[in-house]
Amino acid sequence: MPQSVASEYIKVIPKYSDQLCFTGGEPLLYYHEIVPLIRQGKELGLDVSLVTGAGWVSTTKPLVARERIFGIKQAGLDSLVVSWDSYHEEFSPKENVLLVLALAKEIGLSVQVRGVMSSKGPSPHIEQTLVSIDVTYQKTKILRLGSATKLPEDHFIFDNMPKTGGCVNVLQPVIEPDGNVYACCGPSRSSKGTSSPLILGNTNCESLESILDRATRDPLLEAIATVGPHSLFNLIKDDPSLKDILPRRSRYTGICELCLDMNDLPVIVERLRERIREIGTNRLLAVTRLHHQAVLRM
Repeated sequence: MPQSVASEYIKVIPKYSDQLCFTGGEPLLYYHEIVPLIRQGKELGLDVSLVTGAGWVSTTKPLVARERIFGIKQAGLDSLVVSWDSYHEEFSPKENVLLVLALAKEIGLSVQVRGVMSSKGPSPHIEQTLVSIDVTYQKTKILRLGSATKLPEDHFIFDNMPKTGGCVNVLQPVIEPDGNVYACCGPSRSSKGTSSPLILGNTNCESLESILDRATRDPLLEAIATVGPHSLFNLIKDDPSLKDILPRRSRYTGICELCLDMNDLPVIVERLRERIREIGTNRLLAVTRLHHQAVLRM
């Protein structure tokens, strides 16, 4: 993504959020472009973070890593997230991660490690290492999406139906270099076709402001965020008009699969919108709470 294009996007963000995050790919491969964008975000009053996989690091050239970590801190970066797990280690050895963590801690840059874990749980050597250097480890189970679909089944934790509750990620849009704007980071990129409401639009066809304005007023996205895909599924699962149409997997690795399955089918999306209009978002929240309470009493 050209720096000039990213700069125009950043000008729009304060109207909709106080957060700006650079991710990838690997943003620090574009260090000289990222630094002025960090400064711009801070000048606009945004909380600026960056996610790195540390694949750009060379332990034989530690001064380069030092220059870049010090540089993003000096530009005003508020926090750094380092991706580290057994899957990332295939492309970026732990020595790279440890160098980045050491440099960040040295200059007082807020830093944490984020990673996914297989059905076997988190990697013991990663957990032990992070405990020993007092770095927070944010871990989550791996979902069967994207490149992870190629992994053997024993890497995943399956459930008959994903958990209830709203999705905290759906209103955290991502702008890709090709101009596509997605409702969330990661899963919505796996949407099939272009009709999914999880694909918010493309900046080559309309302005980012119009895309985000429309998204903030979309009752379906609001419902995904507040009551979640599971509750929306329950709302239409017994609809006779959707018999043999509504996707039902025998097992799931998370709510993202259920969300994608429903939003990939225009007929399902339209029925969900109709039901939300009939009930209203506030009442939908109340109905969902009652349903959860009834389940707990059983």
